Amino acid sequence: MKLFSQYHRRRMLVSGQGPLVENARALGFENVVTVDELRAAFPVLDMVDLQRRPKTTPLPPSDFPAIEGVLLLGEPVRWETSLQLIMDVLLSNGNPGTGLATAPYPHLPVLASNMDLLWMAEAKMPSDNPMSDVYGANLFHQYLQMVKHDGAQELGAGGLWKQRPSATQSCTSILVCTGVYSPKVPVSTEPAQRGEEPPFHGHRDFRFSQELMEASHIVHDVDEAVQLVFHKEGWAL
Repeated sequence: MKLFSQYHRRRMLVSGQGPLVENARALGFENVVTVDELRAAFPVLDMVDLQRRPKTTPLPPSDFPAIEGVLLLGEPVRWETSLQLIMDVLLSNGNPGTGLATAPYPHLPVLASNMDLLWMAEAKMPSDNPMSDVYGANLFHQYLQMVKHDGAQELGAGGLWKQRPSATQSCTSILVCTGVYSPKVPVSTEPAQRGEEPPFHGHRDFRFSQELMEASHIVHDVDEAVQLVFHKEGWAL
């Protein structure tokens, strides 16, 4: 989130749990409004819960500053309220008190810090997606290598590219088996037998790539993963 500096001074609607304003400011966002603050300004927009419906219909405030983006910091507690108000903000182009004849396109930017809304805890249902985590780590590593290669070419050609010191040179994916992943569960090979690609549960904007699906290391538990990291970094345990 700190990388999106172009949005740090915009008025952002923030949704999630915990000290949202403090967390948003710690990430660099200077002008935020919470879902509860938006609901207080426009109570008639939150009509799902009968117990919280306003008894009267107040006039919408005319001096409420327009919202310029949406910031999602995890999952909210009251899904119905957050979904309703976020949709109202997007459909009104940041002005919930007004109505537009057509939905704006493109809509306001939506920055999400956690798009994986499912995980595995006490309920033993397969929910987390190791495929996307491994894919993401390998994709980031591929990007780092591409930037390093392209930068070296430009520098060698006498271009204006300047090397900047970076602590991140590579990204190694480590798959820990204490989550939902189990090496004992066989992977279905039926699609491959029919000449089709195996099922891909990654993001819809990314294409399937077998080399990006394989973890660099597979370890039994978190302790083994931490020891591996210390060993790779040359740190003493």
